[in-house]
Amino acid sequence: MPLTSKIIPYNPQWPVQYEVGQSLLASAFAAKLQAMEPLYSCK
Repeated sequence: MPLTSKIIPYNPQWPVQYEVGQSLLASAFAAKLQAMEPLYSCK
């Protein structure tokens, strides 16, 4: 099976981008959202 994801170096902005996205999604899904987990690479 071929690799479908591009592997790139760690970007220190990923945690910041996650926090922004999490805030937007949490607002949009308020009562129905149970949990969110980041999927970005660990440094």
